[in-house]
Amino acid sequence: MTMKRRYLAITLALISGTAELNAQEPAVELDPIVITATRVPVSAATVSKTVITGEELQQLGIVQVADAIRLAGGAVSPTGSFGGQTTLYLRGGEGGYTRVLIDGVPVNNPGGDFNYAHLLTSDIERIELVRGPTSVLYGTDAVAGVLQIFTRRGTSDARVTLEARGGNYGSYSTAASLLGGGDRVNYGVSIGQYKTAGIHEFNSDYRNSYVSGSVELRPDDVSRVRISLRNQDRRFEAPTDGSGNVVDRNAFEFGETSTLGVDARRLLTDRLEGVVQLANYTSSGGFDDQADDAADNVGFFGFRSLDKIARRSADASVNFYATPGLVLTVGGQVEEEKQRSFSESLSEFGTSNGLFDVTRWNRAAYVQVAGGLGALSIQVGGRFDHNEAFGDFFTYRLGVGYALASKTTIRGAFGTAFREPTFFQNFAKGFATGNPDLDPEQTTSWEVGVDQALLHGNLQLNATLFDQDFEELIEFTFSPPNPGAPNFFNIAEASSRGIEFSVTYRAGAHVSLRGSYTYNDTKITQQGFDPSLTGTFSPGEQLLRRPDHVGSLTVGYAFSAGSFNVTTNHYGARDDIDFGIFDRVVLDSYTTVDIALAAKVYEGSGRTVTFEGRLANVFDEEFEVVSGFASPGRNVLAGFRLGL
Repeated sequence: MTMKRRYLAITLALISGTAELNAQEPAVELDPIVITATRVPVSAATVSKTVITGEELQQLGIVQVADAIRLAGGAVSPTGSFGGQTTLYLRGGEGGYTRVLIDGVPVNNPGGDFNYAHLLTSDIERIELVRGPTSVLYGTDAVAGVLQIFTRRGTSDARVTLEARGGNYGSYSTAASLLGGGDRVNYGVSIGQYKTAGIHEFNSDYRNSYVSGSVELRPDDVSRVRISLRNQDRRFEAPTDGSGNVVDRNAFEFGETSTLGVDARRLLTDRLEGVVQLANYTSSGGFDDQADDAADNVGFFGFRSLDKIARRSADASVNFYATPGLVLTVGGQVEEEKQRSFSESLSEFGTSNGLFDVTRWNRAAYVQVAGGLGALSIQVGGRFDHNEAFGDFFTYRLGVGYALASKTTIRGAFGTAFREPTFFQNFAKGFATGNPDLDPEQTTSWEVGVDQALLHGNLQLNATLFDQDFEELIEFTFSPPNPGAPNFFNIAEASSRGIEFSVTYRAGAHVSLRGSYTYNDTKITQQGFDPSLTGTFSPGEQLLRRPDHVGSLTVGYAFSAGSFNVTTNHYGARDDIDFGIFDRVVLDSYTTVDIALAAKVYEGSGRTVTFEGRLANVFDEEFEVVSGFASPGRNVLAGFRLGL
C-alpha cells in the first residue's frame, strides 16, 4: 500500500467514525473521533463532547432534536407548546452562543439566533455536541460550543425505509428514506413531516416538513466530494401573549429554510490534503398577528413582519499530516451575510413601519495543530476575522490531553470566542433603532477534565470543570441616553462556572445506562441599563432562564427483537421574569419520566417491520420551563417502521 493510499484510508475511515486500516498495516489506536471538535479526522481528547447516534434516537422514540440535547445535559428551554421558540443555554451562555451545523452548513441566523424546536430526527445519522469556545474553527456564534447534525447516507445496497407514528394532541409523524451506495458512490434521500394540534384549545397547530438529500462521490483513490441539500417548511400557530395567556386566535409564525453544502477533498501528496467547503443557507419567514376583529383597535393591536436571510461562505484549507494522527491546518474563509426585514405595528396611535436591507462581509484566516503524539493530544489554534461591521477580532484556543496507563485521560483547555451582533441590533429602524458601532459579545474560558474507562471499557466516566466570563453583552433600552440615539449598547458582563458529568455503562449484551449532569452557576458582574430585579442584567443576580441543575439518566434493556428504555430528566430551579406581574420569579425544578419501546415484529424476505413507541412525561407532571407558558403533559407517539 502506497503512502498516498494509506493516508486516504486513514482519512476516510476516521470520517466514518472508525480507525480501521488494512490488516497489513500497523494498528493505529485513537480516541473516538468527533469531527466537529477539530474539523480533521484526529483524536479529540482535548475537548468535552457528546455523540448521540441515529440508532439511539430511534430506540428512544425521539422526534425532535431538542429532546435529544437533554440527553447530553443541555439546558433546553422551550416556550410552551410544540414548535414554540426553543433556546439552548449551553454552559450558561446566551441563546445565540452555540453554532449549529447541518452537514457542515451553518444554520444560525446572523448573530447566532436559532430555534431548536424545528429540528427533526428522522434523517439523522448522528449528533455531535462539542462544548467550550470554538470560534477559532468556526468564527462567530461558537462561544459556548458547536452542535453538528450529520444526515444519513447509504454504504451498501439500496434500502427503503418507511415510518408512520401517531399519538395524542392530534400528533403524527411520517418519514421515508432511500439509502444506498458502493465503493465509489454513497447517497441518501429523506422526506418527513411532523404535525400536531398542540396543547391549547385553539390556534395551537404546528406543522414541520422537510426533504433532504446527500451524495458522496469518490472518483479515484485520493478524492472525495460530498454534496448535501435540505429544505424545510414550517408553520406554528401562537395563541399566547408575552405573559403566556391564551388569548390570540389568529397569530402565527411561518418560515422556510434551505441549505446547500459542498465538501471537496483531495490528497495532493502523500501528506498534504486540500479541502474546499462551500455553504449556502437561506431563510424566509415571519410573524403575522392581525387585529382579531373590528373591535380590536385599542393599544397595540396588530403586528406583522417578514425577514429574508442569506449566509454564503467559501472555505479553503490545506491539511498537512505530520503523522497519521497529527495534522497542521492552514485555511481561510469568506462569508457574506444578508438580511432584508420589514415590520408593521398597528396601534390606536397610528401605523409604524420598519425596513432595512443590509449586507456584511467577513474574511478570516486560521491555523491549527491538532491530534496525538503518543499519549499526548494537543489542539492549538488561532483565527483572525475582519468584519465590515465591527472590524478586526482575534480568537485562540489551547488544549491538551494526556492518557495515563490506567485508562485515564486528563485534559485542559483555554480559549476565547465571540458572537457578532444581530442585524436587528446593528441596523433596526422604526420601533427600535440599531447601533452600527456595536462590538461583538465575547468570552474568555478555561476548563479542566478527566475521562476514565473502567471494566474493560464497558464503563466510561467523564467530568469537566468549566469557567467562562462574558463581556460586551448587548442590551436593549427603551430610554436611550439622548433623543435619536440607538436602543442597543454593549454594557453588561456576566460569569458562568460549573461542572459536567457523564457516564455510559454496558453490562453484557442486555443492560445499558447513559447519564449526564450539569451544575451551572451564573452571575451578572456588570449591570445593564436597568439595575432592578426585573432588569435583564440585574447586578449580582443569575442570568435569566439558566437552571442550576440539569440531568438525564437512561436505563435500557436490550432483547433479541428490540429494546426497552426508561429516561428520567431533571431541570433545576431558575430565575425568570413574570410579565403578568412584571417581577422576577424563581421557577420550580421539575422531573419527568419517559419510556420507549422498539421491537421488531416481522423479519423475512429482506423486509422488517419494527414497532416504535414513546410515552413522554409518564406521570403527567405540570411545569413551566418559561414563566407563564404551560408545557405538554403526558403524550404518546407510536407506530411502525418498515424496511424494504
